Amino acid sequence: YFLKNGSLRSVNVNDPTSTDEILVKNDVETILVSNDGENVYIVDKNDTLYYVEGAEETTRIADDVENVYMTIDGTVLYTDEDNVLYCSENGKKGEKIDDDVCYVEVELGTVVYYADKNSSTGNASVSISDDGTSFEKVAGSKEFRIPGSEYNY
Repeated sequence: YFLKNGSLRSVNVNDPTSTDEILVKNDVETILVSNDGENVYIVDKNDTLYYVEGAEETTRIADDVENVYMTIDGTVLYTDEDNVLYCSENGKKGEKIDDDVCYVEVELGTVVYYADKNSSTGNASVSISDDGTSFEKVAGSKEFRIPGSEYNY
C-alpha cells in the first residue's frame, strides 16, 4: 500500500508484471495497515477515518478525528476533537473507551493513555491494555511529561 497524488494504491510486490491499483481516489492523508495487511484504515483531508475493504469500497468509521493509532494486530484507536478515545476493530464503528484523554502511547500491542487530567492539581489517571480494547486503570499520576515535550501536564 502506498500514497500517490493523494490516492491510496496497492501493488503486488511479488509479481514483477503487477501494476498498481487505485483503492481510494484523492484526499487521502494518512494510511494505517496492520502487519498482516488485512486491516487498512485511511484518514482523509477532512479528518474522516475510513476502513478500506477493497477498490473504492470504504466504510466511514468516524468524523473529526484528531489522532489515530494502530496496534500490531490492526486494532485502531483514535481521538476526536473532544478528546474522546475510541477503538475500532476490523472496520467496525468505534466504541468509546474514555473521555478527556490527553495522551496516548501505542507500542506494539500495548496501549497506555492518560485521562481526566485535573488542571488545578496536575493529576491524571493512567490506563493500560495489552490488546487495545480492554483497559485497566493502573494509577493516578501526579504530573507527567509527554515524551519530547518540555511541558508538564
